[in-house]
Amino acid sequence: NVLINNAGIMGEADDLQWNNETLAENHMHVNHLGHFVVTHLLMENLKSAAASTTDDGSGANARIVSVSSLVASLPLLDVADLKLESLKEQPVEEEGQRDESSTKEKTSGISSSSWKQWALHQSPYLIRGIWAYSASKRANLVFTSELRRRFSKTYGIQAVASHPGATLTDIFKTGFRWFPDFISNIIPKIGGFAMMSSDDGAMTQLRAALDPSLQENAYVGPKWFIVGPATIVGTSDKSVHHNYLWGRSYSESKGELFWHKSEEATGIHFV
Repeated sequence: NVLINNAGIMGEADDLQWNNETLAENHMHVNHLGHFVVTHLLMENLKSAAASTTDDGSGANARIVSVSSLVASLPLLDVADLKLESLKEQPVEEEGQRDESSTKEKTSGISSSSWKQWALHQSPYLIRGIWAYSASKRANLVFTSELRRRFSKTYGIQAVASHPGATLTDIFKTGFRWFPDFISNIIPKIGGFAMMSSDDGAMTQLRAALDPSLQENAYVGPKWFIVGPATIVGTSDKSVHHNYLWGRSYSESKGELFWHKSEEATGIHFV
């Protein structure tokens, strides 16, 4: 009784697009909100399966696996902006419209309030595309943490996460539309020498789904970051694979807001 949330897109269009139903950017719409809705639709089945856990304590009979990515290591998820509206291209200001403070920020480099805008203007689609994908994969980890907090103790549903490292999948071969054509065409060729096959890369989510010894919130990834045997690398809250450069990705207050924004975008409510 395992649900593996693995549906995803990455740079499949020439520019970012926002879904007409959830009003969220398509990476977040598919990679997180799609998982959110499917999990909601199957939650009663998962609760029933968890209630049938054997008396000998052999483990949860219901498990949800969220498949994330190494790019979740980038701290680009703003739970208050779950629809990624801040990534929409801003109209160029006419000369004379900028106030004195914005002029100072532009001439003095990146300030705490403008570094995101500065980055987005350097290479608009490249930065915005990576930003959107990374934020959606970070959302997978926050979703795992919130599932554990909300459904583990009460219902016995186990929530874990995994990532495939560097795996030469179809999404890797056809994505990267945010790069110039000559780069996106050569990346899969280079990847064939340095990446795992799809079969090898799938071992992380298979272990996350089937290993009875996994603890709550476990995060499974390749042993050597991008390649290697499936290994427990930490938890969805904190691991060497997504917190090695940045601090904790999850707090209960952020999780509450994240859940509220997810329900608001999809129009569904878990009970």
